[in-house]
Amino acid sequence: MTWLRTEGNYGAPGSNRTGRTLPKFTPRTGNAGISYIAHGWTMRAMMNYTSDRMVTYNANESRRVYANGHTQVDFKLAYAFSRRYSVYADVINVFNVDANSQYTYIKDRVTFRQSFASAINFGISGTF
Repeated sequence: MTWLRTEGNYGAPGSNRTGRTLPKFTPRTGNAGISYIAHGWTMRAMMNYTSDRMVTYNANESRRVYANGHTQVDFKLAYAFSRRYSVYADVINVFNVDANSQYTYIKDRVTFRQSFASAINFGISGTF
């Protein structure tokens, strides 16, 4: 987990800004995962978190553009039949969260949304 805070004069004399008013500054991010590996099985759950952040600064506060934060969860499962062969199934973006969503000043004023559906990948893996 990364938790950042900033404050200072960023070019305009006499005006201090915090992280909330700095474009592209992401104050919080994090990754977490848990794995179980035994008896040929490999199971993993992974999470990635990004907080809200400003995308575009404008002196008029009502014209500022922000990106919504998001939390994505992935699951991976594999079973090894031998040292050479295994089967696997991966579920990416389990809860189908938006990949990128932006709003202007108020969260209800969505100006951009990019969504990717959950994906399931499966197959057989071999080492030769």
